[in-house]
Amino acid sequence: MKAIKISPKQFVFMLLTFAVAASVYFYTKSVYANAFFYNCKHLLRGFCLFLAIDIFRWIDLSFTEGGRFPSKKQEIMLTLMLLIDFVYALWLHKNRYSLWQLWMTATVAAIILIGLALKLFGKYDANKVRWLTWAGCCSIVSAAVIVCIVIFKPLTLEQAQNLISAENDKSYVFNSIHNSRRMESPLGYYIFSEKDGEMIYGSGTGRAVLYFGENEHNWRYGKNS
Repeated sequence: MKAIKISPKQFVFMLLTFAVAASVYFYTKSVYANAFFYNCKHLLRGFCLFLAIDIFRWIDLSFTEGGRFPSKKQEIMLTLMLLIDFVYALWLHKNRYSLWQLWMTATVAAIILIGLALKLFGKYDANKVRWLTWAGCCSIVSAAVIVCIVIFKPLTLEQAQNLISAENDKSYVFNSIHNSRRMESPLGYYIFSEKDGEMIYGSGTGRAVLYFGENEHNWRYGKNS
């Protein structure tokens, strides 16, 4: 195995890409009630954990005398562990993920597998492929969220709240996001519960279509079944 090449530029590039992804995450959390990442905490934690493992491994091997690239077995095992973590998260909350989360998880997994194949069989700098793989995962998710917001203009939480308030005499408060796996609404709906003073109760809900298929004027209202 070749000795590790210290490449701070690759590391800094990956960190900047990750910082952009984190900014998109916190922006959507503030404006869209985190609809694009709703119920994805386990997936995000797993992704960040395995990214951190690679970073610490890079630091250790880069600054240890005679440091060597990880073996093919190590590369395969780390990738499989990450993919198993993804599968476990999806299985654990199988009824809570929307079409959006399933599609994006599959895309990230595909990028990771492509990166693994290039590290194992390609004639490329393994560390460069490593950072490009992680940066590619962050970039594709960030780009997808931004493009969806710009093109499809989903309702913000504030807009949905205003629509609910304008059409109903009763007071409603945001409760959760109802996930959907239908193509016409892959992100699901904002769910508002009736509010009586300081109490929230579920005798009725207001559903604001969040994404695809219907604009801000076509929202839904109904009773819980």
